[in-house]
Amino acid sequence: KNDIMKSFDVVISTNSGCEPYLVEELSQLGYKAKKLKPAKAIVERCTVEDVILFNIALRQAHRVYILLSHHLINTLEDIKKMAESIELKDIISPNQTFAVRGKREGKHNFTSLDIAREVGAGIIDNFMKHHNARLRVNLDNPDVEIHAELSENDALLLLNTTGESLH
Repeated sequence: KNDIMKSFDVVISTNSGCEPYLVEELSQLGYKAKKLKPAKAIVERCTVEDVILFNIALRQAHRVYILLSHHLINTLEDIKKMAESIELKDIISPNQTFAVRGKREGKHNFTSLDIAREVGAGIIDNFMKHHNARLRVNLDNPDVEIHAELSENDALLLLNTTGESLH
């Protein structure tokens, strides 16, 4: 493993308005968390063991994600470039499948499906460029699931470690 995957930021989703309870629950477990945005909290510098604990122990959590990228963007092309910049060799191997789940909030001239398509294309292009292998998409039962969320111009790319929602 490289240093990037030894320590990373974790985003945890919950019900909107329940972020303070999630932050308190994490505090009781010895973690310093803060509200990232509505329905999301962030814990910095986590390990794989922390992610496992969060998925098992948190009562307020819906999903636990590894934060892959967080940027302000203006266009659909910007979110594709964001996806192209992620190093995926420690996350997905050429024999695995992946899917991107897009979510958009605010006024844009594109849809959530457009976001998912562009992020998926960026991931495929990046993997092909660096690893000379084309990743396969499986929308129904992927090995790796990436969430691309855009609220106004605030974009998050998240690796789902939970699978189906814990709630």
